[in-house]
Amino acid sequence: MGEGQSKPVQVSVTLIVRGGKLLAAYNPKWGSFTLPMTKVRLWEDLDVEGVRWREEWPDAAGRAAAEWLGRTDTQARRFLLDVADFQQSDRDGKLKYYHFRVFAVFVDEGASLAPGAVAEWLTVEEWLDEDRWPISPTGRYLIQRLRTEADQTGGAFPPEP
Repeated sequence: MGEGQSKPVQVSVTLIVRGGKLLAAYNPKWGSFTLPMTKVRLWEDLDVEGVRWREEWPDAAGRAAAEWLGRTDTQARRFLLDVADFQQSDRDGKLKYYHFRVFAVFVDEGASLAPGAVAEWLTVEEWLDEDRWPISPTGRYLIQRLRTEADQTGGAFPPEP
């Protein structure tokens, strides 16, 4: 980070994969579809000064997945990508820095979503189609980075279980 920059917001992202398609979850605050994601939680002990606990990245990814799948899971979240110092202007117009870690979770073809979930399953090409909207620039950017990483390492994208 450069001088004067605040500490990046740590965000755990979950790529939910079902038969070659990726879950696009509607975020009403953003007014667009994106990947399931959540901030990594930090707790402070109000009784003991300086004592803090930070949630583990995979645990945060599990929370993001549970919100959309509406169920518990025993599957390990597979780490896919680390994106540090991503810059994004939020709804408040302030430039913020983000540190993303992306994890994959795989579900069966017949898997349902949480009741009331507004989401759809998209191919990689559909995610990256500039004519398809509303898809968040952050979600599109992360899908592109994941695809590029897979191309460079000879891996499959979307990943396979």
